Amino acid sequence: MNVTSRQLSARYKKSHEQMRDIDGLQPQEALDELLKYLFLKESADGRGYRFPKFFPPILNQELVSINQNLVKSLRWQLEKFLEETNSWAAELWQDKSLRLSDAALLAVHELFEKVDFSTIDIDTRSVALSEFIPGELRKGLGIFPTPDGVARMMVEIAAPNPAARVYDPACGTGTFLIEVVRWWRNSCPRKEWRLWGADKSPRMLLLSELNLGHNKNVDYRKALADSLYQAPSILFKEVDEGFDFILTNPPFGVAVDRNKHDMTSFQTCRNDGGDIVKRQQSEVVFIEQCLKYLKPGGLLGIVLPKSVVTNSSLRTAREALNSLGYLETIVNLPPETFGVSGTQTNTVVLFIRRYKTSSEKAESVAVVCIDVDNVGFDSTGRVRSGNQLGEVPGNLRRAMKGESADKGGRLFPKIAKLQSITSLPELLSGRITASLGQNMASLSEFVELACNGRTPSRANYSSQGLFLVKVGNLTGQGINWDPRDRNYISGIEANKRQKDARLIIKKGDILLTSSAHSPVYIAKKIDVAGAIPEWVGGKASYVGEVMMLRPKKGIDPYLLVAYLRLPLIQKQMQSMTRGQTAHLHSKDLLEMELPKILVNSPPLELVQLAEKIRMESQLSEELNELRFEQRKSSAVIENMLLY
Repeated sequence: MNVTSRQLSARYKKSHEQMRDIDGLQPQEALDELLKYLFLKESADGRGYRFPKFFPPILNQELVSINQNLVKSLRWQLEKFLEETNSWAAELWQDKSLRLSDAALLAVHELFEKVDFSTIDIDTRSVALSEFIPGELRKGLGIFPTPDGVARMMVEIAAPNPAARVYDPACGTGTFLIEVVRWWRNSCPRKEWRLWGADKSPRMLLLSELNLGHNKNVDYRKALADSLYQAPSILFKEVDEGFDFILTNPPFGVAVDRNKHDMTSFQTCRNDGGDIVKRQQSEVVFIEQCLKYLKPGGLLGIVLPKSVVTNSSLRTAREALNSLGYLETIVNLPPETFGVSGTQTNTVVLFIRRYKTSSEKAESVAVVCIDVDNVGFDSTGRVRSGNQLGEVPGNLRRAMKGESADKGGRLFPKIAKLQSITSLPELLSGRITASLGQNMASLSEFVELACNGRTPSRANYSSQGLFLVKVGNLTGQGINWDPRDRNYISGIEANKRQKDARLIIKKGDILLTSSAHSPVYIAKKIDVAGAIPEWVGGKASYVGEVMMLRPKKGIDPYLLVAYLRLPLIQKQMQSMTRGQTAHLHSKDLLEMELPKILVNSPPLELVQLAEKIRMESQLSEELNELRFEQRKSSAVIENMLLY
C-alpha cells in the first residue's frame, strides 16, 4: 500500500487518539506505545514477516475474540525482536511488552496492517513522524532536532561522495543522516547507501531507526552509546580506520566532571600546566573525540554554542584541538535558529579538517566565514521570507575566490593552521582582517576609556539619588532622560560610583547597548551624552547592559558615533559578542580597527553625517527639557484642580 507523508502522519495521529480513547493513556504514554508498535511493524516488514490476518467483527462477533491469534503474534513477536537483535531497544522497553489492551492494540494494527514500511522511502517516513509529534511532546521527550535547513546546508558544504563513510555520533532522530541520503540520491544515484549513527538515548536511537531503518536502499548501522567515551572502532568493527565525514549537533550545556569520569585521555581537559581540570564543557571534548574518529584528511561539521568558540576560559582547550585539525569554515547562525526546538542560543557551525599528514601543521589556511541572518522563521517559529540557508554553499564557494563580500561571505587572510582554532574569537569578531597597514588603527587609539557598566542589586534602587542610564534610556537619536522605574540608586552604591571616574558619565561620552539576548541588539542604539539635566541630579552612571566610550581629547565624539552607527560597523561589533546570550566586552571592542582618516582627514560625507547627529542630539536635549517642563506644568495644574 502506497502512502504519502500526510496520510502516514494522519494514521499516526489517529492511532494515538485511539490509544487515549480506548485505554485512557496520557499523551506521552500513548506516544511511547505507538513508537513501540511502529518498531514492531517496521522490524516485521523489513524481515518479510507476516502477521495473521486481521478480521473485522461481523454481526455480534467480538473484535478481540476473533483476533486472538493476531494479538498473541503481535505481543510475542515484539518480545522476540527485542531479545534477538535489538538490545538497544530492549533497554528502552525492559519489560519487552506492549502495555496496550488487546482492543487498543487491534485498533492500531488495523490502521497499519496493509502498510509495508519497507517500501516507504525515507522522505515520507521522516516528514510524517516530524509532522505528527507535536511541540509539547517533543519537549517532554527531550527531542530537540537540528532544523532540516541547517542540516541540509551542512551536508551540501561537506558534499560527501556515495562511497564515503559518514557518521553522526549524536544522531538523535537521524536528521543529518537523512539529509546525507537525500544528497546522495539527488547528486549521485546509487542502489544502496551505508551510514553510521550513535546516540546515548534509546528513544532517540529508536526514532532514527524509524526514519532510516528497514529501508531497501539504506544500510543504517547504529549503536546505543555515549560517543564521548565509546569509540566507533569498538562499536563498529568495520570502521576501525575512521570515518570520512562526521556531521553532528552534540548536546549543549553538559559538563564533564573528573569526579564522575576518567578525563586523562582528553587533552581538552587539561590546563596550561597539563593538569586535569575539575570540569570541562562537553562540547569541547566532543570536538576532540570527533577529530580522533575521523580518518586523516576527514572533515568534521559540527553545530556549537558560540560561547564554546569565544570564551577566553576555553582558550587552552582550543589550543589542544589545533594539534588534531584545522579550521576551514565558519557559519554564523542567528539566535532564532533553534527557536522551533524551544531554545534561543547563539550558535555557529564549524568545519574542521583533520590533518592528513603531520607536515600540514606547518602550512597556513584562509578561513571562510559566512553570516546568516535569516533561517526561514522567527523566534516564535513563524515562517519568515528570505531564508538564506540555501545560499550558504554558493556564497561559501564565491567567498573562497575572494568574491561576494556583500553576500555575507568573508575570506580572512591566511593564518597558521596550528593557530586556526585558537584564533576563533578573533576570526568571529573580525579582528583578523586584511591589513591596511598605516591606514588603520585600533579603537584604543581613539578613546581614553572604554568600560562596561555595572548593574546594582535591586535593594540599591530608590526614588531619587544618582541617575542610572539603562538600555531603555538610549534611543539611537539622543539619550532620553525621563526617569522610569528603577532609574535611581542611593546609599553606599551611589557613593562608590561617584568616586569612580569610569562609572560617572561626562559630557561627550558615547553610550551603547552592550548586552542583550540576541547579537542583533548589540550597538543598535549609540548615543552621545550632552549636558546631564539638573532635574535628574546633574550626574549619572550606567548599568551593565550599557558600555561607555570616552573619546580622547581632540576626537570629535559625533564623528566617531557617525562611523560606529554605520550598518557594516554595527554588524562587525555584533560579531564580537561572546556567551550564550550576547555580551560585548570593552577590551574586545578596543581592538576593533578603524581608519585613521577619522582623525587625519575624514571624508566630507562622514563629517556631514556627524553634524546631523550633533543636531539630532541637540534637538533631543531640547525635547528632554520640554518634557520636563510639561511634567512640571501638569503637576501645578493638578494641584490647582484638586486643592
